[in-house]
Amino acid sequence: MDKLKEKGVGVGILADFQKDTLDKMVPGVVAQAEQVEQAQDDELSKALSTGHEINPEELANGSALRAQYLKDDLTTLTFREQDLYFYDLVPKSQVNNTVVQHNVLTSYGEVGATRFVREPEVAPENDPSIIRRAINLKFLSDTRRVTIASQIVDNTVSPLTIQVESALRVTAKTIEWASFYGDADLSDSTETGQGLQFDGLAKLIAKDAPENVIDARGEALSEQLINLAATRIAKGFGTPTDAIMPIGVLNEFNNRYQDRQVALVADGNGNMTTGINITKADTVAGRISLHGSTIMETDNILDEVFKPSRNAPLPAKIVATLATGVTGNFREEDLGELEYVVTVNGEDAVSAKSAPATATVSDKTGAVELTVTLQTMYQQSPQFVTIYRKGKSGNFQLIGRVATKGQSELKFVDKNDIIPDTADAFVGQFTSDAITLYELLPVMQLPLARTNATTTFSVLWYGALGLFTPRKFVHIKNLAYTATNELKVY
Repeated sequence: MDKLKEKGVGVGILADFQKDTLDKMVPGVVAQAEQVEQAQDDELSKALSTGHEINPEELANGSALRAQYLKDDLTTLTFREQDLYFYDLVPKSQVNNTVVQHNVLTSYGEVGATRFVREPEVAPENDPSIIRRAINLKFLSDTRRVTIASQIVDNTVSPLTIQVESALRVTAKTIEWASFYGDADLSDSTETGQGLQFDGLAKLIAKDAPENVIDARGEALSEQLINLAATRIAKGFGTPTDAIMPIGVLNEFNNRYQDRQVALVADGNGNMTTGINITKADTVAGRISLHGSTIMETDNILDEVFKPSRNAPLPAKIVATLATGVTGNFREEDLGELEYVVTVNGEDAVSAKSAPATATVSDKTGAVELTVTLQTMYQQSPQFVTIYRKGKSGNFQLIGRVATKGQSELKFVDKNDIIPDTADAFVGQFTSDAITLYELLPVMQLPLARTNATTTFSVLWYGALGLFTPRKFVHIKNLAYTATNELKVY
């Protein structure tokens, strides 16, 4: 056996008839060789191996000696500061009151034929039209907590730093989202303006300059739409400077030029670059900078894996029926079975989504009436409900919000005013005399009292958006944009 072992005899690769022939030539040699191979296998199995296990409970022998490696930084999969276009673009102003009042000159006075007079006469008195408006500032807070132990152990990244940076970014993104879609009337109060949010551009433009709301009806952004928006702004005696839209809308705009303009650029090494990235648009009212936001519309799409907090309101019940006496505006591709869900918003928590309700629309002028019934028991008073409709992409997109106003049964009629799988663009004059983000308290970190072995703090911001001249802004809604389930911002 030792001689066979020294010669490295191996019979595992031989066929059965070859083993029989060899055994007839040297009786017993095959059995001895197999014993040698088994002994070698036993020796090999006793060797220390490292493996890939990382669970301490499962580590043994060689793997127990292996030092584990952890990358010494944190990979970010969500938005960053450079994604916040509006917050950086909008002018800001420090104020020292919770109510900001401003005067608006709407007219210089009567113009035209009445200003002509006979030689010895003077015209009747003429006065400008001046009105005063008020803006109630709102209060925003994001609270975080980190244990003392987590701060003193050996970390690759400081947990406190991560919490501070996360709170600052959440605050900035909330300000940006509210600047587009905030609504101060969303509350359980019957009085207007009592909600926790401030009014955003979508509401302010629709309320004070409804003629500046352009409905694209699912069409992609085009030169014609941008020029139309610029013309509306110019008629409001404004000069458009910027347009903000989801990057998917800007992508659709760029795609319109792929077969019209081709740019091939060679660098010094002979590498070729192709493609189009349109960052500005010339219009009848001047040049407009185009900004594509990666986060603008994400909060209008239902997060279906969201887990509500313990104090969240209970899910509502929803019933969908065809509405009567109401004229809708559905497209051919919108007809068929429509699916709806709702969530209930308390002051600091959101419920899970409701069970879905469906209705079939077969007529373009049809409409769907939704009846939302709130639960009779809740931990905190429901402030408003958010209504979502499912699009062709499979996403549920926000189509409306209804304030509870102390009622337990709410009605909403879907006339297809907001089309799922579309997005918005806001074009306007981003100067301090047209728009300002008022700040009573700029973003700051407030340490909170320690009641246990943790560091607790809250990032605060007090303010509201002031839109002095709504006619200098345009809201283009229902724009086609690139939206797939694979492209989500977490």
